[in-house]
Amino acid sequence: MQSGFIDRVLTTNFDPLVVRACALLNQFPAVYDFAASQLLKSADIPDKSVFYLHGQRSGFVLMNTVDECNAHSKLMSPVFEDAGRGRLWIVVGYNGESDPVFDHLAGVPRFDNMLYWIGYGDSEPAKHVSEKLLLTDKDAFYTNGFDADSFFVSLTQKLGIFPPPFIAKPFSHLGSTLQMLTPYSPPNQDSAEDVTEIAHKWIQSAVKQFEEDLSSSKRKKSRTGTAVRSLGAVAQKLLMAGKYDEVVALRQHYDRAPTEEFAELLSWAYLMQGNALLSQARTKTGDEADRLFALAAEKFQAALAIKPDMHEALNNWGSALSDQARTKTGDEFDATLDAAKQKLLQAEAIKPGVGSYNLACVSALKGKEYEAQKWLMQCQQQGQLPTREHLNQDHDLDSIRDTDWFRRFLETLRD
Repeated sequence: MQSGFIDRVLTTNFDPLVVRACALLNQFPAVYDFAASQLLKSADIPDKSVFYLHGQRSGFVLMNTVDECNAHSKLMSPVFEDAGRGRLWIVVGYNGESDPVFDHLAGVPRFDNMLYWIGYGDSEPAKHVSEKLLLTDKDAFYTNGFDADSFFVSLTQKLGIFPPPFIAKPFSHLGSTLQMLTPYSPPNQDSAEDVTEIAHKWIQSAVKQFEEDLSSSKRKKSRTGTAVRSLGAVAQKLLMAGKYDEVVALRQHYDRAPTEEFAELLSWAYLMQGNALLSQARTKTGDEADRLFALAAEKFQAALAIKPDMHEALNNWGSALSDQARTKTGDEFDATLDAAKQKLLQAEAIKPGVGSYNLACVSALKGKEYEAQKWLMQCQQQGQLPTREHLNQDHDLDSIRDTDWFRRFLETLRD
């Protein structure tokens, strides 16, 4: 919204998170509680607006029951008609089940600027979404592989607007917030005093000290704490922007003046490079796949060289080896799975539960189904099973093998 890509938010939630997020960026859109008032004049709606379709937590009306929502739904058409004019739709964190709001989307003959329905994780679209929305002539499309947070982070990274200013340049952001204040006139005095003057001076000093990027020549010459902190800030901004190669390019400065903060950022950059290579490897076969798996392993190893207790790198490395094993046969298959198990056990030793699911996969691939069950039980105890349908089920070790979920788990691995 701050950068001009979004100007309408329609939400079925009651909470104030959207408005609070806008306020963090000094954005103050018009807020409409459509449960309390259905009077809508499209011409009078400001460019930036948030619509609470079912009411606000602090409002006088909250739509909860099916009957309430159905009756209320008939009044929503003007909101969707206004929002759909010349705009692309993104639907996130919403399943559309038993909610008449979905009917308004399904009733649109065609989305002239397209609609993207973001699914949760690797799940396929629900039946009602496929049958009523994702039709050839509607220009509505389904995207999975994300949750709401990871989708918006990825999107804003691609748009070049992440991280937000209060993270990337917090002192400059604070300075822009103070600029909204007018000079203060003491009682019975005509002259006005800028009560923010001292604060502005402090902020400008902090901007020069912490935010202004040091030139490459200054970085080479300076070894002061300020220089190190500045490099750390640069690395963090690049990391959050998804520019992992540029973070790794700062490695020489870390080697000269290593800090715990810089180590954390650099190791995560290597990890994310490894993840990207791993994603590519999973789409290839033969020598090309092996080459990419090897490059991913090098990145995970580089992350661990800086941060030996980085369980994320060990777990992802083990996952990569497990995937690579599926492309092998005979002794190579067994050796690669054994290497995967070794990495995953190291991850487990650092943080119990983090590698349990991948260890279950390795055990099942090796034909050790009872061992796979034990690792899945540990996943369940740690609340780390990757499928939501299974999270709230309580199975003992002897019964988990007979569940439909476990059978599908084995079938997926075999496929």
